Amino acid sequence: MRRFDAVVAGRADGAVILQVPDLSGDGHPDLLSAGLGLGNGAVIMRSGLNGQLLESFSSTTDAACFYDVADMNGDGLRDVALGFPDQNPPGSPVTGLVRIYSSATGAEIMILPGFFLGEEYGSALCSVADLDSDSVDDMIITAASRVGTNGLAGVVEVYSLGTGSVLRTHEGTGSGSYGAAVMAVGDLNGDGLSDYAIGDPLAGTGQVDVHSGADGALLYSVHSPGATSAVGSKICSLSDLNGDGKGELLIQTNDGALVCSGADGALLHEFDGDVYEQDIAPAADFDLDGVDDMVLCGESSVTVASGADFSTLVTIEGEADDLFAHALGAAIDYRGEGRIEIPVGAPHTDLVQGVDTNDGSIRMWAHIPYLYAESMSISSGAGGVLRYRGTFPAGSAGYNYRLLVSITGKGPTTVNGLQVPLTVDSAAWSTWRNKYGPLQTNRGHGQLDAVGDVRIPITVNPNALAAAVGKTIYFAMVAGAPGGPLTHSSSAVPLEILP
Repeated sequence: MRRFDAVVAGRADGAVILQVPDLSGDGHPDLLSAGLGLGNGAVIMRSGLNGQLLESFSSTTDAACFYDVADMNGDGLRDVALGFPDQNPPGSPVTGLVRIYSSATGAEIMILPGFFLGEEYGSALCSVADLDSDSVDDMIITAASRVGTNGLAGVVEVYSLGTGSVLRTHEGTGSGSYGAAVMAVGDLNGDGLSDYAIGDPLAGTGQVDVHSGADGALLYSVHSPGATSAVGSKICSLSDLNGDGKGELLIQTNDGALVCSGADGALLHEFDGDVYEQDIAPAADFDLDGVDDMVLCGESSVTVASGADFSTLVTIEGEADDLFAHALGAAIDYRGEGRIEIPVGAPHTDLVQGVDTNDGSIRMWAHIPYLYAESMSISSGAGGVLRYRGTFPAGSAGYNYRLLVSITGKGPTTVNGLQVPLTVDSAAWSTWRNKYGPLQTNRGHGQLDAVGDVRIPITVNPNALAAAVGKTIYFAMVAGAPGGPLTHSSSAVPLEILP
């Protein structure tokens, strides 16, 4: 696990984390983070590749929000916008404002001011793909206390960064929370433009309105499915989970999160419990089933949930005193190594042992699958050779291993206290006993080498898997010290059987 410590003592870094595209030009995604609103904070930009401090964006007060935006100074890199709802433009009353900074130098490029006294312009913001065809991505900005033409507080602007004009506004419900979260959600209605979502968590039990990027028309609203409240305090855009070609929504509530269809807002799943209520983020495909996953946290715990069936794939526990799992960033491959990492905020981490300074850190928890496949499909008619590699920690050198197979699913199944991501069936029992049937190998069981690795070739004769055509089978590897219990299990690796 990598750990990125605060660069300034006592600023509680890692309270908010945002994964952003490559802002440094090194070809890897980067990270923005901020502290707990102590009045002395800045937004920090770090390299996702090595954690290096790239820039620090600061002002006289803490930013309420931040996001990457279009390249506004022509240097070829996206820039960074910070919202300051309690600041005033030069020579003007306190309206709130948005400052845009160069991601390359940290210099301020421009200020987008509010219009009315006390409107809290810049309470929330995000970037959205170009909506007005000027080849510049646009922004969505909340003025939490601006009174709309309907006489109610809360206005959300869609702002053209290319022309400097307001494309449209959306007016709130008077709840005091309209626009608390705003998020671009991709093209959900098939018109070629990104749509966007607006959260209103205090409107009754909360709601999220999804609007057309073309004209602002309301496409649908998401409401609480029951006792859950504060729906819409945070919104994440997910990739397509249900195969309809449209991305989905992950929506924070007061005690968990909702997964909703991007097509119509229908509820796909509800996560209910303290371990889900703190933060949410999208994730790449942890379990290699072809469907991206998601990450949720709360109660010093991080949960990786399957995008296919919403089951728990991984659980990570941390120190409550560090406020571990106070915030999450998107779980993706930050270093281009094929390894997914989850940025987890721990803003009360103390850099000096025994001294309560609450400096903060970001823990980059790496998902190590242990088992890798050269191919995830095979033609039954043609047959061929499958190649698997087990890569376990160096301390597992000489451990006994078993390559297991299930033809019915990913379980999980607990074996002597070890969770194995396979369903128990005839194939699992056979491979446990070193019998592989049509999967011909003499290396299904054995010992890991001096660095904890093993390579396993499997020969499949033509038509040997004819009965399994159209199905997916799953492999996993387990290992343990000679004479001892199993202590390590890989992730499940799928194999699709084609005609």
